[in-house]
Amino acid sequence: MPVQGALSRARLLSTFLGALLLVAGLVTLLAGVQLAELGGTWYFTLSGLGLAACGILLMAALRCALWLFSLCLACATVWALWEVGLDPMQLPPRLLVWFLAGLLLLLPVLRRGLRPVRRSFSLAHLVVALLLAGICLDPLAQVRLSREYDRPWYGVLLPPVLSVVLAMDDALGRVARLAEG
Repeated sequence: MPVQGALSRARLLSTFLGALLLVAGLVTLLAGVQLAELGGTWYFTLSGLGLAACGILLMAALRCALWLFSLCLACATVWALWEVGLDPMQLPPRLLVWFLAGLLLLLPVLRRGLRPVRRSFSLAHLVVALLLAGICLDPLAQVRLSREYDRPWYGVLLPPVLSVVLAMDDALGRVARLAEG
Protein backbone atom coordinates (compact mmCIF):
# COMPACT_ATOMS: atom_id res chain seq x y z
CA MET A 1 0.00 0.00 0.00
CA PRO A 2 1.58 3.31 -1.00
CA VAL A 3 2.04 5.92 1.68
CA GLN A 4 0.08 9.07 0.94
CA GLY A 5 1.71 12.38 1.69
CA ALA A 6 0.12 14.85 4.08
CA LEU A 7 -0.72 17.13 1.17
CA SER A 8 -2.09 14.42 -1.12
CA ARG A 9 -5.59 14.90 -2.41
CA ALA A 10 -7.11 12.31 -0.06
CA ARG A 11 -5.44 13.71 3.05
CA LEU A 12 -5.38 17.44 2.37
CA LEU A 13 -8.53 18.36 4.30
CA SER A 14 -7.78 16.16 7.29
CA THR A 15 -4.22 17.52 7.44
CA PHE A 16 -5.53 21.09 7.26
CA LEU A 17 -8.12 20.46 10.00
CA GLY A 18 -5.42 18.75 12.08
CA ALA A 19 -3.15 21.78 11.72
CA LEU A 20 -6.01 24.10 12.74
CA LEU A 21 -6.81 21.94 15.77
CA LEU A 22 -3.14 21.84 16.73
CA VAL A 23 -2.81 25.64 16.59
CA ALA A 24 -6.13 26.16 18.41
CA GLY A 25 -5.08 23.59 20.99
CA LEU A 26 -1.72 25.24 21.64
CA VAL A 27 -3.30 28.69 21.98
CA THR A 28 -5.97 27.31 24.30
CA LEU A 29 -3.32 25.45 26.27
CA LEU A 30 -1.20 28.58 26.76
CA ALA A 31 -4.22 30.68 27.73
CA GLY A 32 -5.42 27.88 30.03
CA VAL A 33 -2.07 27.71 31.83
CA GLN A 34 -2.20 31.46 32.42
CA LEU A 35 -5.75 31.19 33.70
CA ALA A 36 -4.85 28.29 36.00
CA GLU A 37 -1.88 30.26 37.37
CA LEU A 38 -4.29 33.04 38.30
CA GLY A 39 -6.42 30.56 40.23
CA GLY A 40 -8.96 29.92 37.48
CA THR A 41 -10.25 26.72 35.96
CA TRP A 42 -8.07 23.98 34.52
CA TYR A 43 -10.68 23.32 31.82
CA PHE A 44 -8.91 25.31 29.10
CA THR A 45 -5.52 23.72 29.84
CA LEU A 46 -6.88 20.21 29.47
CA SER A 47 -9.09 21.19 26.55
CA GLY A 48 -6.04 22.63 24.77
CA LEU A 49 -4.14 19.38 25.33
CA GLY A 50 -7.04 17.42 23.87
CA LEU A 51 -7.35 19.66 20.81
CA ALA A 52 -3.60 19.56 20.18
CA ALA A 53 -3.47 15.76 20.53
CA CYS A 54 -6.40 15.35 18.11
CA GLY A 55 -4.71 17.71 15.68
CA ILE A 56 -1.47 15.72 15.77
CA LEU A 57 -3.32 12.44 15.20
CA LEU A 58 -5.27 13.94 12.28
CA MET A 59 -2.07 15.26 10.71
CA ALA A 60 -0.59 11.78 11.10
CA ALA A 61 -3.71 10.43 9.33
CA LEU A 62 -4.65 8.05 12.13
CA ARG A 63 -8.30 7.11 12.40
CA CYS A 64 -7.96 6.86 16.19
CA ALA A 65 -8.10 10.69 16.12
CA LEU A 66 -11.88 10.29 15.75
CA TRP A 67 -12.09 8.15 18.89
CA LEU A 68 -9.90 10.55 20.90
CA PHE A 69 -11.88 13.53 19.61
CA SER A 70 -15.17 11.88 20.64
CA LEU A 71 -13.80 11.16 24.11
CA CYS A 72 -12.45 14.71 24.50
CA LEU A 73 -15.71 16.26 23.27
CA ALA A 74 -17.76 14.19 25.71
CA CYS A 75 -15.41 15.03 28.61
CA ALA A 76 -15.34 18.73 27.66
CA THR A 77 -19.13 18.83 27.54
CA VAL A 78 -19.56 17.14 30.92
CA TRP A 79 -16.92 19.37 32.53
CA ALA A 80 -18.43 22.53 31.02
CA LEU A 81 -21.88 21.55 32.31
CA TRP A 82 -20.47 20.81 35.75
CA GLU A 83 -18.57 24.10 35.83
CA VAL A 84 -21.01 26.64 34.36
CA GLY A 85 -24.31 24.78 34.06
CA LEU A 86 -26.52 25.75 31.15
CA ASP A 87 -25.38 29.39 31.13
CA PRO A 88 -25.78 30.43 27.47
CA MET A 89 -23.02 33.04 27.76
CA GLN A 90 -20.37 30.69 29.19
CA LEU A 91 -20.99 27.49 27.23
CA PRO A 92 -20.06 28.69 23.70
CA PRO A 93 -16.46 29.62 24.60
CA ARG A 94 -16.04 26.15 26.07
CA LEU A 95 -17.81 24.02 23.47
CA LEU A 96 -18.24 25.84 20.16
CA VAL A 97 -14.84 24.96 18.66
CA TRP A 98 -15.22 21.32 19.71
CA PHE A 99 -18.70 21.17 18.24
CA LEU A 100 -17.80 22.74 14.90
CA ALA A 101 -14.70 20.55 14.48
CA GLY A 102 -16.80 17.49 15.32
CA LEU A 103 -19.32 18.40 12.63
CA LEU A 104 -16.46 18.64 10.14
CA LEU A 105 -15.16 15.23 11.21
CA LEU A 106 -18.51 13.70 10.27
CA LEU A 107 -17.85 14.58 6.63
CA PRO A 108 -16.69 11.48 4.70
CA VAL A 109 -14.24 13.55 2.64
CA LEU A 110 -12.31 14.39 5.84
CA ARG A 111 -12.18 10.76 7.00
CA ARG A 112 -11.24 9.29 3.60
CA GLY A 113 -7.47 9.63 3.95
CA LEU A 114 -7.24 8.39 7.54
CA ARG A 115 -5.48 5.07 8.09
CA PRO A 116 -7.62 2.48 9.84
CA VAL A 117 -6.78 1.14 13.26
CA ARG A 118 -6.87 -2.55 14.15
CA ARG A 119 -10.49 -2.49 15.20
CA SER A 120 -13.24 -0.80 13.27
CA PHE A 121 -14.45 2.53 14.59
CA SER A 122 -18.09 3.38 14.66
CA LEU A 123 -19.09 7.00 14.20
CA ALA A 124 -21.78 6.46 16.83
CA HIS A 125 -19.38 7.69 19.53
CA LEU A 126 -18.83 10.95 17.68
CA VAL A 127 -22.53 11.40 16.89
CA VAL A 128 -23.52 10.88 20.54
CA ALA A 129 -20.86 13.32 21.76
CA LEU A 130 -21.96 15.90 19.16
CA LEU A 131 -25.61 15.51 20.14
CA LEU A 132 -24.73 16.02 23.80
CA ALA A 133 -22.68 19.15 23.02
CA GLY A 134 -25.25 20.47 20.54
CA ILE A 135 -28.10 20.13 23.00
CA CYS A 136 -26.03 21.91 25.66
CA LEU A 137 -25.13 24.76 23.32
CA ASP A 138 -28.84 25.21 22.57
CA PRO A 139 -28.57 27.39 19.47
CA LEU A 140 -32.18 28.55 19.76
CA ALA A 141 -31.49 29.94 23.23
CA GLN A 142 -28.49 31.80 21.79
CA VAL A 143 -30.73 33.43 19.18
CA ARG A 144 -33.35 34.29 21.82
CA LEU A 145 -30.65 35.73 24.09
CA SER A 146 -29.35 37.92 21.27
CA ARG A 147 -32.87 39.31 20.77
CA GLU A 148 -33.17 40.11 24.50
CA TYR A 149 -30.05 42.23 24.34
CA ASP A 150 -31.15 43.74 21.02
CA ARG A 151 -28.06 42.42 19.29
CA PRO A 152 -27.82 40.27 16.18
CA TRP A 153 -27.13 36.56 16.76
CA TYR A 154 -23.47 36.96 15.83
CA GLY A 155 -23.13 39.59 18.58
CA VAL A 156 -23.50 36.80 21.13
CA LEU A 157 -20.83 34.62 19.51
CA LEU A 158 -18.39 37.42 18.67
CA PRO A 159 -17.03 38.06 22.22
CA PRO A 160 -15.74 34.45 22.65
CA VAL A 161 -14.08 34.60 19.22
CA LEU A 162 -12.47 37.95 20.02
CA SER A 163 -11.20 36.65 23.35
CA VAL A 164 -9.51 33.73 21.56
CA VAL A 165 -7.91 36.12 19.06
CA LEU A 166 -6.68 38.39 21.87
CA ALA A 167 -5.33 35.41 23.81
CA MET A 168 -3.54 34.19 20.67
CA ASP A 169 -2.02 37.65 20.12
CA ASP A 170 -0.87 37.76 23.75
CA ALA A 171 0.60 34.24 23.58
CA LEU A 172 2.42 34.95 20.32
CA GLY A 173 3.79 38.18 21.81
CA ARG A 174 5.13 36.27 24.81
CA VAL A 175 6.73 33.65 22.56
CA ALA A 176 8.36 36.40 20.47
CA ARG A 177 9.71 38.10 23.61
CA LEU A 178 11.09 34.79 24.87
CA ALA A 179 12.75 34.14 21.52
CA GLU A 180 14.35 37.58 21.49
CA GLY A 181 16.04 37.31 24.79
